[in-house]
This record gives sequence, structure tokens and C-alpha cells, in this order.
Amino acid sequence: MTEYQEFEMDLHQIIEKVFSDKPQSPGIYQIIFDPSEIDPSSDYTQYVFEQLLIIFSEGSKIYFHQDQIDISQITPQDFYQLQLYFHSMGFRVDCQIEKILDETKIQNFLNTSSNLEDLPPLTLNNTTPDSTNPSQHKQETISIHQSASGQSLIETTGENLKDYHYIINKDNNRYIISFDYFSNNNTYH
Repeated sequence: MTEYQEFEMDLHQIIEKVFSDKPQSPGIYQIIFDPSEIDPSSDYTQYVFEQLLIIFSEGSKIYFHQDQIDISQITPQDFYQLQLYFHSMGFRVDCQIEKILDETKIQNFLNTSSNLEDLPPLTLNNTTPDSTNPSQHKQETISIHQSASGQSLIETTGENLKDYHYIINKDNNRYIISFDYFSNNNTYH
């Protein structure tokens, strides 16, 4: 029989504990967010999502030993490691990356082109890590640190944790970060 120890820690203590060592087994840390700490008019799921964003941001800083994380610094292999840390807390972190078309270039093209068939095709690059082979990732990166020229926002498409998205627009890319509860049956989509 496995014996569990229960500790009460604040969010920053949890982040320090989880990210100061190598990733542990999935679900080894049972993170419980106290509903009494939430404003009664707030949404509990959004609160959990926001706490996970803080964990992702601050945990990345510990993992990379840097005060700020730039989007170009996180490789697919590094992101895979960050996912393993989240698995140890019973969560998944996912990222989709989409190309953003430059509206000025499109407008200039449309103003000068007589044939819309000349418009180059739109390419969307999404990445979903393969837990069995992290080297098979595309060379795309992620971060929740926002540059001065970037825009970010939280968007939701439903009531579940996986329906909340943190969106960052930077360098003609849109990075969409989401979280869900970890399950051995659906590690990645």
C-alpha cells in the first residue's frame, strides 16, 4: 500500500518543489486548488487555468535558469520536458502554433494583383508532441512571455479546463496554450 503525505503549500512553493528536480511520475503531486481562495463571482475553471499559466511561466524560468523566457528559446524537446513536469502534477499542457498572415502584405497584394489565384496558399503549422519520440517534433517553439510587440489574451470556448486558451501573437505566429487533466489514455491528441 502506498502511503501519501499531505502538505499545504502556496503556488510558488509548489512550482519550486516540482521544477527544482527532474520530472516525476505522472500524478505524483496531487495539486488541489482551494475554492475558498476564489472570489465567489469568479469562475473556478478559469481560476485553475490562470494558476496553471503561472506554473507554466514560473516553472519555465526555473527549468531554463532564466528570468525571462523568449519564444525562440524553447525547443520541441524542451517543451516535451515541460509537459513531463505537468504530468507529474496531474495535468497536460498543449500548444498549437498557427501562422498569422500579415494583413498589410495581403492588402498590398490584393491591390496590385489582378488575379486572386496568384495568392499563395495559407499554411498552418500545428505541433502535437509525440510522447514516444520527442525528436520528431517540428522546429516550432512556445513561451508565455509576451514581447512588447506581441498581444496575448485568454479565450474560452466552453466550460471545461481544456476549453480555455492562452493566445500569444508574436512574429507572425499565434501560440495557443491550453491545459487539461492528465490521463494515461489520452496523453496527447
